[in-house]
Amino acid sequence: MALINQEKPGFWPKWRENRLFALLLAILIVYLIVFLAFQIKNAALLSGSIGKAPAERRTISFDGVGKVVGSPDIATVDIGMTTQDKEVQVALKSNNEKMNKLIDLIKKIGIADADVQTSRFNVYPTYDYSNSKQTIVGYSADQAVTVKIRDLEKVSSVLDAAGSVGANQVSGLNFTIDKSDALQNSAREKAIADAMSKASALGKELGVKFVKIVGFSESGNTPPSPYYAYDKAAMGGAASSAPAVQTGSLDITSNVTLTFEIK
Repeated sequence: MALINQEKPGFWPKWRENRLFALLLAILIVYLIVFLAFQIKNAALLSGSIGKAPAERRTISFDGVGKVVGSPDIATVDIGMTTQDKEVQVALKSNNEKMNKLIDLIKKIGIADADVQTSRFNVYPTYDYSNSKQTIVGYSADQAVTVKIRDLEKVSSVLDAAGSVGANQVSGLNFTIDKSDALQNSAREKAIADAMSKASALGKELGVKFVKIVGFSESGNTPPSPYYAYDKAAMGGAASSAPAVQTGSLDITSNVTLTFEIK
């Protein structure tokens, strides 16, 4: 019987036998050639930029200031009482009674419970340092509350109540604006407009063109409010006439810096 010679199939099929495989293989080879060409080009560009400083962006900055005036609508004041006695319990009881009376008066004026907060409470010994010795001669009870006054017409009444019960520490009367966000936004808008105006004027003088804003910073400032304090020597416990308190006004400012890229 004669043997028939059969040719073994190779790895690469002939075009006539598998045209689809041959087409895909050709596309892959072209893709690899293009990919390698781009890689070589990018490597050449990168090697050419090594050692060179990056190009600096040309910029110029302008400051702007904006200010609005607002009327305070909230006042806060710290009212304290200190009582001394040879017995700690006596000093504490006497001080508590005065503070409780003060708080009752404040609430009768119309201050809400949530707006009266204990800010300090201390009991400590007092010493006599004569004859080179440290000797306890008594005790001091010290307590204070912070009062938030939402009706500014009641400020004088609260201060007068403090004097009537013998409060010997009244300080920190400050006026603030409860919701100042709208005023702060208005001040910022004025500050930005001020900076833009300066940029426009100087741009014409220098003959430069602004590309875009590449930087912004802001700082605000609200000056301290009027301050009022009783003189301790005048707070002897006797009723006093209500002090005249001027709320004045508050300046809310915004300071901005705009940085422009120029060409």
